[in-house]
Amino acid sequence: MKTWKYANPSGVKMSSFYLEMRAAQRMAKETSFIPYLDFLYLANSLVRDGLADMIDPTGVTGRFRPASTERYRALSLGALTADAKRVSDAIELEKAGRRAAAFTKLAYVFVGTSFPSQFY
Repeated sequence: MKTWKYANPSGVKMSSFYLEMRAAQRMAKETSFIPYLDFLYLANSLVRDGLADMIDPTGVTGRFRPASTERYRALSLGALTADAKRVSDAIELEKAGRRAAAFTKLAYVFVGTSFPSQFY
C-alpha cells in the first residue's frame, strides 16, 4: 500500500501509519501473501469502507484518520477506487493469458516502480 501511495502520480496524501495499520489488520487473518491479490483485497475493503477512521488496536492513540483533511481523504478515495479497478482489470487480463497487457495496466497503478515483478 505504501508503494502505491508514493508511486501515485496524483500525489495521494494519506497517512502511512493508517495504511500500515489497515494492511496489518487485513494480513493478520491471512495464511499467505500474493502481492497483487492482497493489494486488491485491501484496496477494495478500504474503498467499501470509504477510508473510514480506525481505532488504534493497541489503545495508545485512540481513533486516527486516513488523511489530515476531508479533501485529502476524498482525493485518496478516488485514486484508490480507480487503481483498484485497474488491478482488477489486470488480473482479468492475466487470466485471459495477456500477461504483458496485465503488467502494462499495473504500471499505471505503481508508476515508476518495478512492483510487482513480472518474473516471480
